[in-house]
Formats: sequence, structure tokens, C-alpha cells
Amino acid sequence: MPLEGGDLTVGRRLVLALMTPLTLVAFAVTWFMCALDRGFGFPMPFPRSLAELRAQQDWCVAKLQAAGVVPAEAEITGYEVVPMQAAFRSRIGRVTVRWRLEQRTGELSCVAKLDPSAGTSVNRAVYVLQRNHVNEVNSYVQLGLGPECYYGRCGRASGRMLLLLADHSNDRQHDERAGCPLEDARQAVTALAELHREHWGMKARAWPTGIPPAAVDFFTMFATGKERAAARRLCRATWRQCNRPQTLLHGDARVGNIFFARSALLFDWQATRLGLAAFDVAYFLTLSLTTQDLLRHEAELVDLYHATLTADGVDYPREMLNTDLLDALMLVAGLLFLPFLSGEISVDDETREDVVEGGVVWTRRFVARAARVPDAALQARYGITHEALMEILRQSLTKPPALNPGAWFVADEVQKLGGADAFIADAVASCRSAEAAG
Repeated sequence: MPLEGGDLTVGRRLVLALMTPLTLVAFAVTWFMCALDRGFGFPMPFPRSLAELRAQQDWCVAKLQAAGVVPAEAEITGYEVVPMQAAFRSRIGRVTVRWRLEQRTGELSCVAKLDPSAGTSVNRAVYVLQRNHVNEVNSYVQLGLGPECYYGRCGRASGRMLLLLADHSNDRQHDERAGCPLEDARQAVTALAELHREHWGMKARAWPTGIPPAAVDFFTMFATGKERAAARRLCRATWRQCNRPQTLLHGDARVGNIFFARSALLFDWQATRLGLAAFDVAYFLTLSLTTQDLLRHEAELVDLYHATLTADGVDYPREMLNTDLLDALMLVAGLLFLPFLSGEISVDDETREDVVEGGVVWTRRFVARAARVPDAALQARYGITHEALMEILRQSLTKPPALNPGAWFVADEVQKLGGADAFIADAVASCRSAEAAG
């Protein structure tokens, strides 16, 4: 069945005309508040930096005691706050508290996660408008997702945030460039299925649905030019489809955001929202597995996901999941290339290397996966040919649209690797090679 929603109707154009000035005003006000906070520092009920957290031992110990992870009557014999390797955008440190109570001694290690420090006030305004900090704090505190949370608060207007989380740094983690091993991929899709099953049918009033379709209409305007008309339609249609409130999504479910031990544990819940379950699955499989592993094991992993999801009565026919996975795969293209309010829009020179390394790997894997989509399926569902899809990717890798610095950085790197045509041809060739190898 053809997917609708890609064309701007008269009604949507009217909404867009009204929304544009309101969006610009909201952005200007948010930018002003963020600039004030950076310049003068709004008072917060929690430390604003690792240095402040290090200086406020009594405050931190009291919060950990209130959470029941440090004995209330214990004598504190040691307290350390040490910066950890920077994540993509956030500041992270390890907090160690040593204590003695009567004849017993103990030690607690937890992770302090704060809001990003890189970027300008414009970057911070984008972060605040996305509600990344609100989503993450609420995911840990209200829903109990991810590692155990001992404390979580944020400043809605300023974007300031502090989380004290259980330390899972000794669990297995994988370099995204190397990909996720098969056994851990099984753990990951099982964890996603359990998340989706637990929150299946969650109502929109209980959790936000993420970026509204009207906002997507607005931001796809910046992918200008007649040659990008197909990209705009594809992005708008697949976002509307994947934005339907079916269940709670992680929203950024890639291997770099998962701890592995006896089971998979998702973290970094900034992009969580209600939406189509298949989005998390397609996003994880496409961006986290090597081309060879995805080709060999995709069907098995989707089967495992579906069996786990429907084990307790969730009604989600496999045929519908297959269609939704294709829509989600096409949306991944939009998230990688088009000017969304995604993480890439907040990239600056300080985080460029991480973005380029991840972006090139993700793009190569997406192109290789898209090469396996039958031309008939693309034409029947989206009215485009396989050649047209590759042209969308080539345009985005040659001259990315405005408002996505992350895509610019990736495009620059692709040019250094020989250009978009060679990059796409190499990715497609790797897919064909993997198919030939069985």
C-alpha cells in the first residue's frame, strides 16, 4: 500500500505559515535564556559542573543516603569526583564515596551525568527545545528505565541537568565502528522488545511523541531545491508513519548506548518518545551491525524481537512489522542526512571527530542495507526507484542541506575518501560481496 503524507496539503501549508514565526520566536527566547545562563549562571538546586559536585560533598552524600545506597549513619572516609572520557555531547564523571559504619566499611561508585558543555548558545537552545534533558531525567526518575538512578533533576529553561546513576562501566561495551557481536545483538533486540511490550499502547498524554510532524514539515523546508523534492516527501511521510504513538521508544538505540552483561541495558534516554516500535529495531540493526552480520542474521534477529514482543499478548502481525521496518529504514536516511533537530545539529568543532567517525560508519551501513531493498517495494510504497533513493543519498553526501553541521562534517570526510559516488559504490559493493559469500 502506498505511504501517504509526503506532500504538503493546503492545510499543512497554512499550519506551516503560522508555525514558522512562532518557531522563530520560541527559538529566540530559548537562545536568550541559554545565553543568560551561560553568562550569569541561573541558580540550580544541584551542582552545575563536576567541579561544583566535587566541592559539594555533603550535598552529594546526602542525596546518595536518601537513595539508600550509602548508610545514613555512616562516617564518610573518602570522596572523589573524577572526569570520565567525554561522551558524544554530555559531561560525565565517576563519583566514589567510601564509608565506615561500626566494624563495616564500604565503597560506592556511581556516574554523574551532566548536560553538554560543548557548543554555542545556539547549540544549547536546540538541546533545550528538543527537551533532551527533560526526557532523560523523566526516563530515569519517572519510568525507572536504564541504570538505577539515585538522583535526577534538570532546569527546563536552561538545559542544566544532573543525574547520579549506578556505575555499569565494567559491563561490556562495543566500539560502534567494529559493530555489535551477534550474541549481544540478540540481547539488544530482546531488551527492545521487552521495553516496547511493557509500554505497548502508552497514551500520548503520558509521554511526549517527540518532534511533531508540523515541525518536520518546517525543517524539511531547509532541504531546498527541486532535486530534493523526493527526499522531502520521503522524510515527511516516514516521520508521520513512525511518529504514531504505538509504544515507548528509546529513540537512539545503537550499540554505543547499550551496556551488555547477562542482559542488555539501554542508557542515554535523551531521544525517548512515543512512536512506532519498528523504528528502534531498524535503527539498531542498520547502524549497529556490520554489513556482513546484518545480511546473515537480520531475519533471525527480527524473528527473536517479534517472538519476545508478542509473547504476552501484544497483537503485532509479522507482516505489519515487516512493512513498518521498511518505513523506519527510510526514516533513518532522513535522520542521517536531512536537517532535523537531531544530535548532529548540535555538533561543533570540539565534537567533530566523534561525529565524523560515527557518521561515516553509519552512512556506509545504511547505504549497504538500502541496496538490498527491492526496487518493486520502493516503487509500491514510496513511488521512487532504487536509483532515485541512491540519488537522494548522493545529494546529501555531496551538498548536505542547511541546519545539519554533522552532515556537513560527514560529507567533507566522504569527499576525502573519493567522493559520494565512490563511497556509495563501495558500500553497495560490500553488500553484494557479503551476499555472494552467503
